[in-house]
Amino acid sequence: MSSMQVLRRSDHIEFCTDGAGYLAKAEDAALGQFVSKIMIFPEISCALCCRGPGLFLSAVHRHISGCFIDFDAMLSALVDIAKTNYADLQIFHKDEDIEDFELIVGGWSEKNSRFETYGMVSHDLWVDKGYPPWTVTPLSEFYAVPWPEEEDIKSLGLRGHDGKLLVSSPSGMPLFMQAQRMRKIPLATSCLAGGFIQKTVLWKDIAQTAIDQFE
Repeated sequence: MSSMQVLRRSDHIEFCTDGAGYLAKAEDAALGQFVSKIMIFPEISCALCCRGPGLFLSAVHRHISGCFIDFDAMLSALVDIAKTNYADLQIFHKDEDIEDFELIVGGWSEKNSRFETYGMVSHDLWVDKGYPPWTVTPLSEFYAVPWPEEEDIKSLGLRGHDGKLLVSSPSGMPLFMQAQRMRKIPLATSCLAGGFIQKTVLWKDIAQTAIDQFE
């Protein structure tokens, strides 16, 4: 499992991802590796993060890097790119069940002159939440998966007196990931976030990323 967040602002987008790769076949979802879960394409003012099969993200990367003139062109091809690479994984691992993926992508739209964020999933578990499978779906200003328990959000001071989430400060999203980390994988001892915290900021034509440790 993995934890991802995205915060869309008027002049940039902030991403926050964890760095723990878990062994999906292990009974206790044991930690298998530390890995970055975000791809950055500053040449088209775009970044993409994903949770799911470990090889899926790197496969998608080679079909995006250097292949598109801008974010809008990439976005129009993203469903086909995801379907093709997911099908290839299923063929390569034909004797195994390939886990589903959940993807977040954001970038600067030249067509609409604004930053935009979208999500896509390979499963039908979130249809009632407005996320049909294999569909590029616009996201709210702040989006996170998995969503922490409300008591954990409040215990970390992330819920204001007016009921709004307090994630816009420099420490807000890393702290929200601490709340995500409080959730456990069902029937396992592992957390839904671990390894490290990677914060990525995307401006138009510029990207910056840094890694920090969990407290």
